[in-house]
Amino acid sequence: MKRINGAVILSLFLLFSFSSAFAEDNETSLYEVELNDSNLENELLIMDVPEGIALRFLQLEEQLEIKINHSNQIIEMIGEINSSIDTSDLQLIVDELVLIKDEVSNYTTIEAVNELEDALTTFVDLKTDSLELITEFRTIVNELLSDAEIELLHESLNLNYSNLGLETQIRNMIRMYNSERLQKMYQGINMQNDSVIGQVMNGTMNKEQIMIHLKSAYEDSNMTMQQFAVKLKQHVTEGKVNASAKIQQAVMNYTNRQIERIRVRIQNSNLTIGNASGLVQGLNNKIDSINEKVNAWMSSHTQDSGATSGSQTQGNNVDSGNQANGSGN
Repeated sequence: MKRINGAVILSLFLLFSFSSAFAEDNETSLYEVELNDSNLENELLIMDVPEGIALRFLQLEEQLEIKINHSNQIIEMIGEINSSIDTSDLQLIVDELVLIKDEVSNYTTIEAVNELEDALTTFVDLKTDSLELITEFRTIVNELLSDAEIELLHESLNLNYSNLGLETQIRNMIRMYNSERLQKMYQGINMQNDSVIGQVMNGTMNKEQIMIHLKSAYEDSNMTMQQFAVKLKQHVTEGKVNASAKIQQAVMNYTNRQIERIRVRIQNSNLTIGNASGLVQGLNNKIDSINEKVNAWMSSHTQDSGATSGSQTQGNNVDSGNQANGSGN
């Protein structure tokens, strides 16, 4: 059997190890944020650089805009199906989604991302808040309408909403992310090519051309294939996000952070939404509900863990809940 030469091995290595580090402007599979929790770990993987973080927030903002548009259509159609149906709870959910979208939009630039203390936790929190509201919206709709009416909604819903300005921002951020990735690879092999970086930045060099260029860089180097591959990989994976660990970290103290975010939304609602009294009351009710759930969980935990240690923990959390209620109102 003939021995495969180093260039061929490197080609395979680049194909399977690094092609996913780049994306075309029209690619969505790797770079898409979905409003479900099944793909969260993959979404966090590129958030090891500011460009990747800003990209994820831009995509979350886009998905929220789409959901808000669809939800408003659904509320309007429910009124047409049966004007006696009360859709006020659905409208409160949409209003809060609007507030969350406004929060997300604060983190869609490199400058804003660099000022965030913990961007990944913020992303997980805001996406989780959104998922909870979308699930609640769907549950209420299913309770209000019959199966036939829900099917009619699906058939009538206009899914062709788009925001061209936001799409352009996302495309430009993908290019910035790709150029940052390539820059890291160059640093790993002690090379520099501003011309290629510029082509990646303006979108005139696609993923396949980047792979060809990296193979050419290997051929021009004095390194063995193994040395080249190791240096390339080490620099690209340096500081890579441990997505699973970050999700676990974000879960910790999520409830306390959620209450803080709701307090901020109560303040912002008066600035961005006309006649926000209903939304404010709804958000205050949500804080009460969260505290009830925390206290119920702590009560159960106390019974399972023993009266002494459990009582002390319960007392601490109830105090925290009372403070939240006071600030929220």
